[in-house]
Amino acid sequence: MKYYTKEWYELMQKLDYACGLKPIEDKEYSDADIEQLFQQEMERYVREEEEAYNEPPLNFYEFFSNNEFDLKDLARIDEETSEVVYPKTKEEALTWSREDYQKQLAVFEQRKPFDAEQARKEFRENYENSMEAKYQWFCRFTADKVDKRLIALDLVPNHIYHKLEEIDEQNEKRFNELEKIAKEIFKNQKIPSKIEKLFRGLHDGTIVSIGEERGNIILKIIPEGLQNARIIIYDDAQIIENEVPEITNVENMTESECEFLYHELFHNKEGYEVHIMAMMNMELKYITIKCENIREGTEEDQTIV
Repeated sequence: MKYYTKEWYELMQKLDYACGLKPIEDKEYSDADIEQLFQQEMERYVREEEEAYNEPPLNFYEFFSNNEFDLKDLARIDEETSEVVYPKTKEEALTWSREDYQKQLAVFEQRKPFDAEQARKEFRENYENSMEAKYQWFCRFTADKVDKRLIALDLVPNHIYHKLEEIDEQNEKRFNELEKIAKEIFKNQKIPSKIEKLFRGLHDGTIVSIGEERGNIILKIIPEGLQNARIIIYDDAQIIENEVPEITNVENMTESECEFLYHELFHNKEGYEVHIMAMMNMELKYITIKCENIREGTEEDQTIV
């Protein structure tokens, strides 16, 4: 990757340290103080969960009946093909909306009474899970100065909170600088729309396999939420960088645990250069391919690799 690098990705994870945190008084917190805060936050969680549990479903049918809307504002997943489908007419859209609302309302009216004890159990479990996870996620500055029990409750002393806001601001400034440079480069690449389309919707998809056949590179990816793989063929290609050789020629799709994150697509007089950032075993990986052309594969190509 030239612009959306591992360093860029790591920086993106550090844009909102202060987001979701609540500043509390600057003082030394005893075990008793933290236990009191724990109880307060748990009861707040229970109240919010109960309010959400008793909130009726939104009546989008009423909204769509009284307002103008685009047919693409409504969509369903076809149970047979797993493809996204849109209504063909306004009447069909309203029918879908009414049916969905009636189903949701029926479920809401038949719900059991809110279980406050279950909510407390969930809070305790979330707290325990967050104890180490959030402590490790936060920048070293916070982890060294704040009791991890407070971090697990999303609470930090006031002076720490403001320091995190400063760090967020600095990181966001640098991130925006990198984004501006990248956007200027990519808007001048003149990539054909049919090739651009091949890479749409691949974020968080699963890379199933990377294989070679008669000088071509074949990449199989299952977009998130779908079942069918998208086949991308790179003609007269070579892999010039591949940090995920473990997934090459995978026969069983379920064995792959490689996630497609971001890509860069460059067009020059020799053809195309594709840079891919993937996540495998919680580590960032690069894949780089040079080729003469890029095209969509068919179902027959699925048997090649």
